[in-house]
Amino acid sequence: TFDRLYSKIGFMLDPYYITAFGPRELTADHLREIAPDRFETCEYYQRYFSATRMVDELGATIRLDETSAIHLSIGRSEGARRFRAAEVRYFKLLALVTMRKLRALCHESPMPSAGPAPDLTERFRVLSDSGARLLTKREAQVAALIVRGHSSRAVGLKLGISDLTVKVHRRNMYRKLRISSQNELFSFIVDRA
Repeated sequence: TFDRLYSKIGFMLDPYYITAFGPRELTADHLREIAPDRFETCEYYQRYFSATRMVDELGATIRLDETSAIHLSIGRSEGARRFRAAEVRYFKLLALVTMRKLRALCHESPMPSAGPAPDLTERFRVLSDSGARLLTKREAQVAALIVRGHSSRAVGLKLGISDLTVKVHRRNMYRKLRISSQNELFSFIVDRA
C-alpha cells in the first residue's frame, strides 16, 4: 500500500505531511488534533489509512529546509487501544528533544533534496487540463480540501467562503471533471498520479 499509493499521491493527503510544511517548524501531534473533520470518512482514509490497520497515530515532524522534513510516527494497530492523554503528552515532550537531534544528525550527513514539494491544488489544475475543462484556482483548492477529508463547512471556513459557495464550486468542479462523487474525485487524482 505504501509503495503503490502513498508515495504517488497519498503523502499530499496525509495530515502530518501538510503539518510538516505549515507555519510551525517542529510539530508533535495526535492524529485527531490535525486530521480534517471528516477524515475517517474520506477516500484517503478508506483506501489507504485503513489498509495500514492502524487505529491511532502520534507523529512528530521537523523541517530541514523549505523542501525537506523528517517525520517520526508511532502507531497502534488493530486490536490495541488508542493512545491515552498521558501518553500523548509524554510523546510531545520526547519529540521536542528527539526531533531536534534527528535534524542535527541529518545536517551532519545531508541527503539530496527531492526538490519543491508538489502542491495538490496545482496538481488538480494541471490534471484537469488534460481531457476536462480547466478548474479555476478556487475549484482546485476546494477539490484538494475535499479529498483530504474536509466537509463543505470546513472547506468554507478554511477558504473564508460560505458553505453554499463551496457547494457551487464543488458542483462546477464535478461537472468539469465529469464525475459525480467524492469517491470519483479521489480516483481522479489517484489514477493520474
